[in-house]
Amino acid sequence: MDAQKPLAFFDIDGTLIRSSLLIELCRNLVRLGVFPQRAERELQKTRIAWEERHGSYHPYVMAVVSVYYRYLAGCSVNQVTSIAEMTAREQEYRVYVYTRELIKRLHSTHTLIAITGSPDIVARPFTALWGFDQRFVFSSTAEITDGQFTGRRLIRPHEDGKDQFIDQCLTLLPGSTLAHSIGVGDTEGDISLLERVAYPIAFNPNFALAQVARKHGWRMVIERKDAIWVNGELLA
Repeated sequence: MDAQKPLAFFDIDGTLIRSSLLIELCRNLVRLGVFPQRAERELQKTRIAWEERHGSYHPYVMAVVSVYYRYLAGCSVNQVTSIAEMTAREQEYRVYVYTRELIKRLHSTHTLIAITGSPDIVARPFTALWGFDQRFVFSSTAEITDGQFTGRRLIRPHEDGKDQFIDQCLTLLPGSTLAHSIGVGDTEGDISLLERVAYPIAFNPNFALAQVARKHGWRMVIERKDAIWVNGELLA
C-alpha cells in the first residue's frame, strides 16, 4: 500500500522542530552530568557568535557535532538512550506551525520520510511521536561496542548527501516514483534532495538555499511569530 502513495521528504532540525535535536540532546547530556561541563564551555564562542549574529549557524552546529561525538565515546548506550527519549518528548510540540500542519495533512495521503543529521538515538523517538514509519527515518548513527558508544560516526546524512536516501526509499518501496513527491528543507544541505522531488519547499531557508530556491522558482515559506508567508504572500 505504501508503494502507491507519493513520497514526502522532511528535514527535521529547523524545519519541523524549531531548534535542533542534536543541540537539545547535547544540552541535556551536559545538564544531567553524562557530558562534562567543559563540553558546554567549548561551544560557548560559536554559540554566542550565532546568537548575536556575528557568525552563521553552520559553524555552531558543526561544533556541536564535534563535541557530541567526542564526549559520546565511552558513554553507556542505555543511559544516553534514556536521555535522548526524554529530549524527544520535551521537543515534541516545540515545532513550526506550517510543517506541523503539512505533516498532519499528508499523513494519510503520503509516505512520510525523515532525513536528518541528528543522531538516530533522538531522531527516531521524535519522529515516531509525529507518525513517521521508522523504516523511513534516515539519521546519523554511531558505532556501539559492548554497550558503549565508541564516538565513531557511521552514517552522516548531511555530509554524505541526502539525495542518496531518495534512492533507498525507491528501493524499499517497489513501484514507487517521485511523481507528486514533496520535499521540505531549510539549508543548502537539502538542495540535492529538493532538486529531485516534484514539489520542493524551502522553509525558512538560509541565504544559500534561498538563492537556489529563487533561481528555480521553488516555493519559499517563511514563518515568524504567528505569521506565515508563502512566496511573499501572507497566508491567512
